[in-house]
Amino acid sequence: MTGTTPRSDAARRRTRRAAAVATLALSAGAVPVALATPASADPTVVTVTTPNDGRNPADGQTTLREAVDIANAAAGPTEIVLLPFTDHVLSVCGTGEDDTNVAGDLDITSAFDVTISGGGAAGIEQSCAGHRHLDVDPSGGTATLHIFGTALSGATDVTGQGVSIRTTGPLDLDVVTIRDNSASTTSAVPQAAIYATQSTSIELTTSNVVRTARGAGIAADTTGAGTAVHLVASGVSDNWTDGNADAAGIAVGLDSEVTLTNSVVFGNRSAAAAIPADPITSLDELLALDVTSPVGGIDGGDVTLTDSLVAYNGGSAVGGVAGWNVVVTGSDITGNRTSGDGPGAGAISSEQVTVTDSTISGNGSGATVGGIVASDDIEIVGSVLADNVGATAGAIDSGLSLSTVHTTISGNRAPRAAAIAARSGQANLEATTVADNLGLDTAPVDPQRSSILVGDAAAPTDAELILASTFVGAASAGTPACVLATAGSNVASEWYNADSDDTCDLVHPTDLPGIGDPELVPLADNGGPTQTRLPSAWSALKDHIPSGAYLCSPGDVSQNGLSLPQGPGCEIGAAERPAATALYGTVTETGTGVPLAGIQVRVRTSANTYVAATTTGADGRWYVGGLAPGDYKVLFRDATKNHQQIFNGSAAMFGAAAPITVAAGDELRHRPGDDVHPGHQRHGHRDRHRHAARRHPGPGPHPRQHLRRRHHHRR
Repeated sequence: MTGTTPRSDAARRRTRRAAAVATLALSAGAVPVALATPASADPTVVTVTTPNDGRNPADGQTTLREAVDIANAAAGPTEIVLLPFTDHVLSVCGTGEDDTNVAGDLDITSAFDVTISGGGAAGIEQSCAGHRHLDVDPSGGTATLHIFGTALSGATDVTGQGVSIRTTGPLDLDVVTIRDNSASTTSAVPQAAIYATQSTSIELTTSNVVRTARGAGIAADTTGAGTAVHLVASGVSDNWTDGNADAAGIAVGLDSEVTLTNSVVFGNRSAAAAIPADPITSLDELLALDVTSPVGGIDGGDVTLTDSLVAYNGGSAVGGVAGWNVVVTGSDITGNRTSGDGPGAGAISSEQVTVTDSTISGNGSGATVGGIVASDDIEIVGSVLADNVGATAGAIDSGLSLSTVHTTISGNRAPRAAAIAARSGQANLEATTVADNLGLDTAPVDPQRSSILVGDAAAPTDAELILASTFVGAASAGTPACVLATAGSNVASEWYNADSDDTCDLVHPTDLPGIGDPELVPLADNGGPTQTRLPSAWSALKDHIPSGAYLCSPGDVSQNGLSLPQGPGCEIGAAERPAATALYGTVTETGTGVPLAGIQVRVRTSANTYVAATTTGADGRWYVGGLAPGDYKVLFRDATKNHQQIFNGSAAMFGAAAPITVAAGDELRHRPGDDVHPGHQRHGHRDRHRHAARRHPGPGPHPRQHLRRRHHHRR
């Protein structure tokens, strides 16, 4: 074997990145891969000169196994440099666990830091069945193993803990891929690609742990003080456990810490079959999931996700994330599923949950809540919970305290509380949109089926729902927006709320009870960090909250990222329509009030210069945006000649029509027989006062332009 050499200048220049960026492949067949630079140190460098395995001091070559021997005997840190673009095959197999680095896995026992550097293009392949790649047991337990630019693959039929790496000391992976390794079908111990047998730290930077068969991605012994797992621009994906780990992705227990930054935990589950990416169709589909590990994605204590994705993981109790304090910022938790065997949730189960600027969507549980459950506090800001499916609640099951601000809860489904089950304590919803959640049919129909269920009749416990600037829609036809489960539960309306069916006890003078259809557009990217549902121009929610009111003052920001207010007032709910200089209205037939489709609408300046044109839709509505501030007149013409042509204000001639003054940012609704102005409407009553420079804020009958039917006489 060759001797050691001083650390190279190139090696000396290597430093850890302060931040890393990864290209993340978000599908079950492709996993995240990324690049970074290794940790800095001042070790002695040992260069591997042959990809062969074994020990032969007389051959003038240095194998990887011999390089590990040198590192174990060194009196200081060591860097082992692998051959570039080469797989180093571990082919000296032996039998059982020798822990002496003679055969099988590589045993690293140095009391000093060891770095294995592959330069981003080297590999370590295990060809000996039953053996992992690395067994790391540093003397004293504090030395760190750094691995840079290396792929570890090929380990099969491993029976001991750690399919690829078993460690008692800190582990630091930079640009490392651990892939396509498998545990034995007869392994009787918890398995994972990386397994810490005692409390330590595991750090991945632009690294990936993927496609482990019958083992989790990362796991640790949970009986100690806890392990810290940190991922930066990294992925733990497509690992399946066969039920032999607490979680299929990352399983480190409630005394541990897990942080993800710009990282992915994707497609981890209990069985070989991947979690379906199709929308959830029924609770039966969830109950039939082949899941035996309790958690699909992450099982930790303090779990922090930043700009990360946890998706399409499956567990028997929790699909996505389990912890005691879960903090989610700028992240997506989507498509995770659980059969609901035991307390848990499709997306997040914890004592405390904080979600900011994030999306919780498409998660499901066959027996519990589809989205989030917490026994203590849930705080949600600027986020969307959509299309989650559960048995007890669709989106949120709150045990003590719930707070939502500028949040959209839409399209969730459950037989009882389609959106929210507020079991006890207080649920405070501010500037929140709760709409189009669906009460699933059961036989018999649950008598407490609702969009929001307040209190818990089974416990029994009372709860209070407090609403401010919030809209709550009925769960589905004949299913109330709000239901009080116990006599001691109540709804407190602070101000400027609306519901669709007058079931939320909205008694404040500024409230709009029973407005029916709120006319919200479907979920879409309307700006901001998440999708939102904007009120249409005709919505009763539009501009109802006056400027200067709570959550409608300069400095406030809507869920879709707009400074408030955008006009004379703010919309009820989470999202705000952007300021627009526009004219709009509804054309109906005089006498019958029937909306007229296909009517030509032409906007001209007061000097009779053409500006824009549109045609009414099936509902008789028209909208012309993008106008410059100025004075306008509007012509309404039936191309079929079945109705008389008129101008705004029901004027028969252009000269008789009064100009409509549109200022910058005005979104003005045309009214019949008048100049266009927004007016005021409250509780369905139209205020006839004119306000020519304000938008229409309220509900009630829509202003319409009426066309008279033209009578044809035979000659």
